[in-house]
Amino acid sequence: MSPGAQKILEEALQLPPDELDWLVESLLIKENSPPEAEIEAARDSEIKCRLDEIDSGAVEMIPAEQVHAKMNARKLEALRAAIDEGDASGVADGDVFAQVREALHLGANSD
Repeated sequence: MSPGAQKILEEALQLPPDELDWLVESLLIKENSPPEAEIEAARDSEIKCRLDEIDSGAVEMIPAEQVHAKMNARKLEALRAAIDEGDASGVADGDVFAQVREALHLGANSD
């Protein structure tokens, strides 16, 4: 090992654990990462493939507003289910879950 590398190692070993973890992770990621040109070529290939699918009509374009509305509806459904499950579990005393429903404008328990 060169004297410069030895000095870097000694200094690195003096770092706080979280900084040492970050340094090691950064070095491992760099070591295992494909070359930038390879990443760019793969990205360009994927973009071309997707554009070809759009141009040929092989895929259906969905407006972002429609996608966001569907995602929001699913999140709201999951939130209601989680609140209902918590309410049914008896984990909290009183009407905590009713208060949560009211604060979030979710309406009454769906049971």
